[in-house]
Amino acid sequence: KLCGRGRPHHTDSFSGIQFASIGPVTSSTLRELGLSVDIEAREYTIPGLIKAIAAAHPGKRG
Repeated sequence: KLCGRGRPHHTDSFSGIQFASIGPVTSSTLRELGLSVDIEAREYTIPGLIKAIAAAHPGKRG
């Protein structure tokens, strides 16, 4: 395990990685673990998460 609940551990291992969250509860958990949330879905579904990621990275495919 790289992260323990509520205590950041090895967060430097995630340097350069963007985190996408399906909604505010997941975003809150990521922040509690000491991680940043770069993208959060407005619609709390997998399709909503995909839309949020696609909107954050226009022009990029596969």
